[in-house]
Amino acid sequence: VYPALGSTIRSSLAVAAGARATADGCLEVDDHQRTSIPGLFAAGDVVKGLDQISHAMGEAGVAATTIRNLLDERRPIRR
Repeated sequence: VYPALGSTIRSSLAVAAGARATADGCLEVDDHQRTSIPGLFAAGDVVKGLDQISHAMGEAGVAATTIRNLLDERRPIRR
């Protein structure tokens, strides 16, 4: 059994800031979870896709990797 609870998309703050969204309120992102606002990333139920925790975690991992790489371009991260 796979229960569907649904979700409420809460993207109004990002949309008010200028992020592009679909007609149903999902934020539009590229393949690296970047929104139309530089430096703003989105993942999970606010992005169109599967409403599953594991899927949202994967999107968050993609966003985190992209953020890390962008920071490294500005100032190399030493290990």
